[in-house]
Amino acid sequence: EKEQKATTASGGGFRCNVISTSSGGRGVKQSSHEEDSQLFLVVTMGGGHNLKIGDTLTRSSDPFVIVKRKGEIVCTSKVIKNTLNPIWNESFTLETSQKRLKKESLLFSIMDEDVMTNDFLGDAKWKVQHYSNTVELNNTYYVQLVVKDKGVNFGVIYFAFSLHATAPQYKGTFEDHLPLLTSLRPQNISSPSIPLRISSSLSHGLAASLPTVLSTQDEDDSDSEGDDDSTHKTKF
Repeated sequence: EKEQKATTASGGGFRCNVISTSSGGRGVKQSSHEEDSQLFLVVTMGGGHNLKIGDTLTRSSDPFVIVKRKGEIVCTSKVIKNTLNPIWNESFTLETSQKRLKKESLLFSIMDEDVMTNDFLGDAKWKVQHYSNTVELNNTYYVQLVVKDKGVNFGVIYFAFSLHATAPQYKGTFEDHLPLLTSLRPQNISSPSIPLRISSSLSHGLAASLPTVLSTQDEDDSDSEGDDDSTHKTKF
């Protein structure tokens, strides 16, 4: 696999490893109730696969990701030059709580860096609340989302995430997520989003012992409470 050249995305944004709160930077007031205990959601953007072509001359793109939470940018990834299969491996941490986790969602917008104006390549919405009842602390999970532009599929993005009671310390990349991202990159799956529970003992030789898929997430961007979240029984 040829080396990918990375640059800093134009247009600014936040460094991907900063902690972003959902309370305007004021921090989260610790509740005495266990159900609203403070949590830290760590997400590592792994990469993309078969993304949309942004430059018709080169038949390629210079993709980067802008991650938004409730309309506010929480992370802007580096730019990977001249590829439709970028590998970012950049992490960011969001401060949340057990109660707010049930309403969390993130929007991943894939952009193509251009000299004049960055081009939109599609986006994918991740409804974190779909996993609020199944995710266990300190376990790593894998998610793959279909990227869409005007209802048309343009490849996938994939990432790993984990929940923690205290904020993990890392620089740029949360290393605990990398074995899973490397082993599963990318998977051709029928469902747009599939989380996998991976224990630390499976950090090597994952392909032979991956667990059953926990659940799937639909592609509807609506925030309705009645989304169908069927269980997918396929094993990798």
